[in-house]
Amino acid sequence: MNRIVRISYYVAVTFILLCSSCEHAMPRGCYVTIRNNSEETIYVFYYDYDNGDKLTPQKVFFEFEEELRKINAKKSTGTYMPYSEEDAGTSKKYQVLVFRESTYKKYTKEELAEQNIYDGLLLSLIHI
Repeated sequence: MNRIVRISYYVAVTFILLCSSCEHAMPRGCYVTIRNNSEETIYVFYYDYDNGDKLTPQKVFFEFEEELRKINAKKSTGTYMPYSEEDAGTSKKYQVLVFRESTYKKYTKEELAEQNIYDGLLLSLIHI
């Protein structure tokens, strides 16, 4: 019995040391959830775009070259948004660009970017 207690103590101490040693290696951040309450599938791109510029299809498709995240009707998705140590105690602006599936399938990426076509732009201010 004494051996089991010692092994359990060793495992617990090791776990605590590992967790505390990784604390500074892991970036700070927050979990952001986007819910699609509509009856249609949507495609979104979200970004901590805090420099005052508006997020546009041109930036999404040709500057960031990121894939859009698909959210089915009445579903949600989320992501971990990291921030730096310097950002702690401040507010960050997150922008979400939204395309309905009907819009996204009707136009090419080039047309969406050139004509600045999208179905919604959400701005969220998150205090860190």
